[in-house]
This record gives sequence, structure tokens and C-alpha cells, in this order.
Amino acid sequence: MNKLSINLNNLKFDIRWIDMNTTIPLLIFLHGFKSFRNWGFIPYLCERISEKGFITLNLDFSYNGILSENPIKFNVEIFANNTITQEVQDVNILLTILFDKSKWDGNLHQALKNWNGKVHIGGHSRGAGIAIIAAEKFNVIQKIVLLSAISDFNRYTPRLIDKWIKDGFLEFNDPESNQKLRMNSDYILDLLENRDKYNLKGIMQRLDKPTLFIVGDNDLTTPIKESLELKENYEKYKNYKQNHCNFAIIKKANHLFNCNHPFKGTNVYLDEALQRIEDFLFYGQI
Repeated sequence: MNKLSINLNNLKFDIRWIDMNTTIPLLIFLHGFKSFRNWGFIPYLCERISEKGFITLNLDFSYNGILSENPIKFNVEIFANNTITQEVQDVNILLTILFDKSKWDGNLHQALKNWNGKVHIGGHSRGAGIAIIAAEKFNVIQKIVLLSAISDFNRYTPRLIDKWIKDGFLEFNDPESNQKLRMNSDYILDLLENRDKYNLKGIMQRLDKPTLFIVGDNDLTTPIKESLELKENYEKYKNYKQNHCNFAIIKKANHLFNCNHPFKGTNVYLDEALQRIEDFLFYGQI
């Protein structure tokens, strides 16, 4: 297994691959809210997919604010300034880099020497929402893998939104880092301004690409109904689409597939999810 950590255009990402005598596709994986590229099961997922014959790229969103991965510690100011538009722009910058070899450094040339130009995208939780937006926006993306997907970025009550905008920020305690984090009002104002552009259910109605949903039936953060809403919207116009939407429920799995950070090793729930991903990416079935 080869691995390189790369920092280009203020984006940090890891690339994994094995040396092969053929060209191979690339999977980009996006982390969720209060997460980062090396959170919990993400590196293990990327290793497993790479071992099967993919290049994998796990990205840090530029405003995730992570300072230390273990123990987890955030730069509160950077974290506070993140928006959905910023995360979408990060993916835009990444794809611009990937498809313009003049922007590659030596490490990227080495990591992508056997890349066949095909791109798939995956994400967890809020990262799955970003993956949905990217999949519609960029024609180069071919397949989509969505773990514990959210169905709506705006998960806040009108009363909370009014207070958020009035105060200029939303503050909350983060148990993982033992820090008081905040999200500036730019986050919610960005969502309100782009409510149509970032309407995930609406995007799923228009999207026509092979898509896999995986969700645990014990997910209390993004319950099954959220992935089902997205699936139902994808299938609303399925008679006009060429590609299928696949759905897998992992019994007794929670939002994190019963994993934590730091990662202690795999389990039957994560292994089932990974097998579903492998079957989908390599064979088009689950």
C-alpha cells in the first residue's frame, strides 16, 4: 500500500494506491460535520478500497478547523467561518487540480501515474450532502457512495435561525474536543441564500448516476428516513433515468457504523458497509 499526504492550494488530502500493471479509477471521500480526513474509519475505508484496485483520496475541508487529530482540537475561529459554499468550492478546487497536470507536484504525479481519469465520489453524513451537490455539478463524477446521508443541510428551527442571525453566531459544546465551538451566521445565511441550489432532494430528482446509500438502522443522527427521502426523490423520475439508485441498511449499526475515534479496528457493521461499497464500485451491485 502506497500513501502520500499532499498539500496543494490550501487543500490537504491523502492518496492511497497499490502498484498495478493497469490503469485504475479514483474515489474521493468527504468527511462530515466536526470531522476530518483521518477521522475514525475513514482511513481504513480508503485502505480497503485501495487494496481492491482503486486510488482513494480522502480530503480535509479547508475550514474544518482541525488542529490536532488525537486528541481532537479545533481552531475555533477557522471552524466558525465554514460554509457549505466553501466546502463545495473545496471540491471544485480539488477537481480543477486533478484535471490540470500543470498544477500537479511531484507527489501527485507519483500517486496518479496509473489513474485512468475516472472519478467517483463518496461522503459521510454532511459530507454525503456535499458529494450529492458535486455529483450534479461535475460531469466527470460517475458513481456516488453516500454513508449516513443527510437529506437537508438546514436542520434548524425558525426560532433558532432568528436568534443565530441576531447574535451573529451559534455556539455549542463539543464533547469530543471539550471545546466551545461556534458557527458564524454566515453559515445559515449562506444556506438561506442558496436554498434552491443546495436542495438535496431536488438534486436527487435531477441526478442520473449510479448511487449507493448505506445507513444503519440504529442511526439516531441521520435516521433511515433521511436516506429514504433522497432515494424516493431519485426514483421520482426513474422512468427517465438510465442509472439505478441502490439502498442498503446495516442492521444494528449507528451513525458511525459503531466506530469511534481514534479507530480501534473494524467490526461486522463496518465490514458489511465496506463490502457493499466494494460490490457497488467494482461490480455495480450491492
